[in-house]
Amino acid sequence: MAAMARVKIPSASGPSTCITMHLYTASRMHASAADRPSNLVRLHDMSETQAVPQRFRPVLSALIDMIAEGDVAAMRADPAIRVGVSDPLLWVRDYPGAVTSLPPQGWDLADAVRACGQPELWPVVIPLWTGEEGRSDLSLEATIENRSEGPVVEIGSIHVL
Repeated sequence: MAAMARVKIPSASGPSTCITMHLYTASRMHASAADRPSNLVRLHDMSETQAVPQRFRPVLSALIDMIAEGDVAAMRADPAIRVGVSDPLLWVRDYPGAVTSLPPQGWDLADAVRACGQPELWPVVIPLWTGEEGRSDLSLEATIENRSEGPVVEIGSIHVL
């Protein structure tokens, strides 16, 4: 599976450079050299997937509660949350069930990965629950920046798997 990313590369000697790259999942990373595109970028090693660290769970739980309440204004007002998309609840509103708080067993199914070369960044994928079906097909994808003043979560997407 591939995605596109536009990356700004700072330069000490002049203006920054922006490049567009194709990003591939870990399975594509392990393909033979002949099968890999030349512009392949390794973001992280999926073999390093682990449980979401305890220190990130309070801010993620608060975010999931805001998602359940449909409160985008609260998301935008919270200094520990960055809304990186124009309408983070697009899929949530169209989903047939109502999102609820994450139950304790939800953390057992959530994944975190320490970003390669950037130990302060942690991409996470958290399955969401609904009152109607329990674990739903919705998931929250976000990146946590581990700052000295506390973790900051940037919402990547909330979508159906």
